Amino acid sequence: MPIPGFPPVNTATTDHAPRHKKWAPRSRSGCFTCRTGRVKCDEAKPVCGRCVRLGKHCSGYGVVMPTRTTSNVLIAPKTVEARPSHPPGICIEAEPPSWDHMQAIRFCTDHVLHFLPAQSAHLPQPSAPRFDTWSHMPVFLICSMVTQQLQWASAARGRVLRPGEDPAFAGTWAKYFGYYRKLLGVTNACIENGGPGKYRALFCIFGLFCMDIKADEPLWQAHLNGAFAYVDKMGGLEALLQFPPSFSGYVLKDLKHVLLQVRGLDFFTDADMMTIIKSGTVIQPPLPVDIFISIARFTQLRIAAVTGSIPETDISDAAQTQLATLNALDPEAWAAEHGLGDYPLVAATGRIFQAATQLYVALTLGRVQGLVHGMLPALQKRLVTLLDAIWNNIRNHGTLLWPLIVAGVAAAGGSEEDRAFVAQCFHTGSRSRNLFVEFSRCGSKLEQIWADQVTDWDDCFKEPFVCMV
Repeated sequence: MPIPGFPPVNTATTDHAPRHKKWAPRSRSGCFTCRTGRVKCDEAKPVCGRCVRLGKHCSGYGVVMPTRTTSNVLIAPKTVEARPSHPPGICIEAEPPSWDHMQAIRFCTDHVLHFLPAQSAHLPQPSAPRFDTWSHMPVFLICSMVTQQLQWASAARGRVLRPGEDPAFAGTWAKYFGYYRKLLGVTNACIENGGPGKYRALFCIFGLFCMDIKADEPLWQAHLNGAFAYVDKMGGLEALLQFPPSFSGYVLKDLKHVLLQVRGLDFFTDADMMTIIKSGTVIQPPLPVDIFISIARFTQLRIAAVTGSIPETDISDAAQTQLATLNALDPEAWAAEHGLGDYPLVAATGRIFQAATQLYVALTLGRVQGLVHGMLPALQKRLVTLLDAIWNNIRNHGTLLWPLIVAGVAAAGGSEEDRAFVAQCFHTGSRSRNLFVEFSRCGSKLEQIWADQVTDWDDCFKEPFVCMV
């Protein structure tokens, strides 16, 4: 009995093989790539414009596409495919980008930029990098992002990760060292080729140096020495200033960090150091240049006093002259002169660095006759008081890392309260995901100094120690 609402079924037809609809493209014109994808073709000759825009291979117009029968047997084409002739210099098939490079860009834009150390209101805020410029190097970006992941993983676990300690990070460390080798290869190739590659070479050397600092690797001294040697080979600071801004800004920023902490005093004059400190992207609170020059000069006098290369009377006279220049600085007046009077943290940071430099002189040159003799406790108390006044108000604690180290060395022979305050500051700074390795490294160094009860600066730092952030 037929079902109501439906026409009767012809049983004679259904007893035989079912009817199969033959496959056909959406349109019967256009290139066969578009016909296979069942999209509209613009029918440009000899190559379809749609395929060129999408980076696809255009199959042309001279072949009949095969069809399928009910037995899934391909029917032979009636004509032979005619290869399209492409204009020279046009890549029809786009090369797929590196998966690691794409993931590095995503990680940088989605995560890293949101967790950069906050800058003060008077400083330029972090901005997204450009990935479409000629200065962009995918290998360098991948290395930076893998290093960042390792640093964040260390911060989450409260200890600096080392290769081979945790099996969960075996793959990450393998990728780190793999791209580390690739970046070394790019660096060597740029050095050998010369020309525009010289810009990338120095950029890569400082990139390797920063990777060593972030991952707490021991090769940072070798790469730093290589960077100074390469700068000298290219013609010194004058040649460096002729670099494209995208490269010179990065290199000058790192030179500013390490110039007065590790090396550079034998390579650059006062004028060169002033140029380096004043140039580049501002990432530290602006300070009077005379403070940095004073630190460099006192470091030179400290080395001369240890080696005995200069008579003690000459050291005393030079130190007294430099101390007079340092004591005459007025951070409030300097901030107002440079249009920063509305930012009290700028002047406060200037006073902290001024007090830290004075304490540095007392720690390193206190044995020289006539120099801040007996003033160490008072200078130490003043620096701790200044740090305590702004520590909870400053947004980027990494800017005060060097004064904290000076206060920590002085606290080795001071009170328990001062050591507790410095330790608490390092604990607070290590809470930052981006500064964990630096603060942990410096905090561990000070704990070792306190345990050994060492008060002499040269005994505390028998080897170069970098506190770069």
